Amino acid sequence: MGKSFAKDVYELTSFFPSDEKFGLVAQLRRAAVSVVSNIAEGAGKKHKKDFDHFLYLARGSLNETVAQLEISFEFGYMNRDRLDHIEMKAESINKML
Repeated sequence: MGKSFAKDVYELTSFFPSDEKFGLVAQLRRAAVSVVSNIAEGAGKKHKKDFDHFLYLARGSLNETVAQLEISFEFGYMNRDRLDHIEMKAESINKML
């Protein structure tokens, strides 16, 4: 589900204005990929404490992504249906973390 979430963010941001390329687009993509990367890195750790730490980081990146998506919606870069869809995915991921 994390990979699908990151893919959705990449696809969504491809329609953002070009002047956001180094702003919201870069931040959103980095944060979305960070969710998946932290889960993967944590899964490779031998100790539960280390795994839990990376899940904590993944949750932080997920929350960061959602906040930036909401800002993007406020700027008119996406419609309510797209925001609701991706927020539902984020909520599902958050429950798994």
